[in-house]
Amino acid sequence: NDAELQVVKPVDDVELGIQGVHQRANAALATELCRTWVQRTHNVAASESYIARGLQLASWPGRSQSFPSPRVPSLIWHVDGAHTVESIRACAKWFSSTSSPCVLLFNAAHNRDARMLLETLHTHASCTFIGAVFCPNVSTQRADSNNFTVQKDDELVAQWESARVWQELTGNPVKVVPSINEAVEYVENTYEDVRVLATGSLHLVGGVLDVAKGSI
Repeated sequence: NDAELQVVKPVDDVELGIQGVHQRANAALATELCRTWVQRTHNVAASESYIARGLQLASWPGRSQSFPSPRVPSLIWHVDGAHTVESIRACAKWFSSTSSPCVLLFNAAHNRDARMLLETLHTHASCTFIGAVFCPNVSTQRADSNNFTVQKDDELVAQWESARVWQELTGNPVKVVPSINEAVEYVENTYEDVRVLATGSLHLVGGVLDVAKGSI
C-alpha cells in the first residue's frame, strides 16, 4: 500500500543498443529501476555515465535485430519476436525506418490470431513487400526451437491460411514450406538486395537466428 508510483518519459538523449523507437520507453523504465536499486542498496546516486553506457551496450537477440546474410550479403535479415498486436505494430514501425524492397517470413505464435497480426503489420509497415514465406516452427538445427504443441498437419494448414490472408492483403506471391530451414534457404536462393522481416513468433525467430546465421 505504501508503494511509490513513478511515471517515466521515454529516453531521448542516449543512443540505444537495441533498435526501435518503442525501446526508448523500455530504456526509461530500466534507467529508473537502476537509479532506485542503487539508491536503496548502496545509499548513493547511480552513475549516469554507467547507465548510459549500459543502454548503449544492451543487446536483446531476437528483438529489433538486424544482420546481413553470411551467404547473400545484399540480403539483410531483420528479426523480431513480436507476437501480439501491440508488439507487431511496434515491429512494423521499426522495420519501416529504412526503404528498400521487403520480404516477409512469418509464423503466428500458437493460439494467436494470425489474420489480426498480418493486418496490423500490413497497416503499419510503410515499406514495399514483394513476397512472403510462411512456415511452421520446425527446425532441424535444434530441438528446443520446435513447437511440439501443434500437430504438423495442423501447422501447415495454418500456414496456408496465413498465406491466403497475406496474398489477399497485398497481392504478393506467397510460398509455404514445411520448416524454418527450408524457408531461409528459399529466401536466400530467391531474393537479393532486399530486407527480410521474420516475425510473429519467438519460436520462429529463434530458429531463424540459428539457421540464417549458421549453415542451412
